[in-house]
Amino acid sequence: MAREMADYLDRVGARIRWPRARTYLLKELSGHLEDQRAALEAAGVPPEEAERRAVADMGDPEPVGDELNALHRPARSLAPAVFALAVSLAGAALIPALTGGSPLRYWAGLLLGLAAMALLRLVDLGTLARRMGKWAIPLAVALPFLLMALNYAAPRLSTGAAPMWLLYPSLFLPLLFALVLLALRGMHGGCLCALTPLMFLLTAPAALVPSFTTALFLGGTMLLTASAAVMAGWFRGKPWVGLVSLWAPTALCTAWAVQFLASSDRMRYFFHPELDPNGYGWQTLLIRNLLWEGSAEAAEVYNASFLYQDPGYTLLTLSAQLGRPVMLAALAGILLFAGLCLWRIWKLRSTTGKLLALSLFLPLFFQAGACWLQNAALFPFGSALPLPFFSYGPTSMVVDFTLLGLLLSVFRMDPLQRDGPSLPLPQLFPHLLESLLCPEDEEEEPF
Repeated sequence: MAREMADYLDRVGARIRWPRARTYLLKELSGHLEDQRAALEAAGVPPEEAERRAVADMGDPEPVGDELNALHRPARSLAPAVFALAVSLAGAALIPALTGGSPLRYWAGLLLGLAAMALLRLVDLGTLARRMGKWAIPLAVALPFLLMALNYAAPRLSTGAAPMWLLYPSLFLPLLFALVLLALRGMHGGCLCALTPLMFLLTAPAALVPSFTTALFLGGTMLLTASAAVMAGWFRGKPWVGLVSLWAPTALCTAWAVQFLASSDRMRYFFHPELDPNGYGWQTLLIRNLLWEGSAEAAEVYNASFLYQDPGYTLLTLSAQLGRPVMLAALAGILLFAGLCLWRIWKLRSTTGKLLALSLFLPLFFQAGACWLQNAALFPFGSALPLPFFSYGPTSMVVDFTLLGLLLSVFRMDPLQRDGPSLPLPQLFPHLLESLLCPEDEEEEPF
């Protein structure tokens, strides 16, 4: 690089305090200077004069550096983390005392989770997503098969199910799906029907544990993230074409799966618990009597039952001990956390950041919602995962804080996040899907 340009960049860089922003912005500014100099030389300006004029056109380095420094600082979005920490500390005070568990186990999970969140908050997830590029789709196809192989190889529990730790890696699969969406930028929206098999493949590991509820909310996360990408103009064609192509096959396949499960005893006993007085129906009636009617007798029966120390029913245990307002407070907390995160996601500047953030936030929100509905006996299927940040299990605590740490990293790096260039589909699958499924759009310019 020429001396005058290098001196200019050094003077600008001295005004930018954030080291990561300094590296990124100076590289970007250097590219602009090189382009300007090349344009001047192509117009017949001598190289030395072209360099001097290119630098002069950029303006005084100190004001430019100050302006870049003001616009590019780490975004401070700690409200979700503070809320999660408060919930975890409340759990540390209540859960071991009420369930008789070891406080050391809870605190170990909390400290490990906080360490993971603090570390991952510093990750530049957007840059990592851009660098993965062409590897996103192969990973999205291969990883579910690996998890399913682990599911079959793992020793069965006494209930016949796989160990619960196999369920937690599936919470990261929507993030992998978001990377696929980023790689497919510029594809015609009419091709989105091809994402339906991928979404079902990515929910398969959770369904085989088995946890239909987890599979359902993971699929919902991916569907909503893809819908947000369509509405943001991530794909070519009319938005309604992309939404129909995305939702129609997915809704039909999901309806078939739900209809198949509707004939199960669990669904029947949810709507008619009196038909199963000694099994799942008894459990549903007990919870409804405890919460809906405030029965003191139901609370005594519950405190003597096997549900009392079940991590999935922590809210119900607290309700039996402290009263029904616990459930209302938990619902308010879930909605408050959702509001904090959605407001920050809405404020993100890039579509890439929004899609990554949604794929990380929605699993936490749906996990919390499913757990609350199970504790309120308002959902026919049980939630295998406990309430985020309020769990007795160290594994769930670490995984939930890991998701939150990645979400905070998206918020923090927002000032530097850019939507990368479109990667045409034929570069990923040479002339395969787009040539077969997607009509040519003559009216709109490609990305």
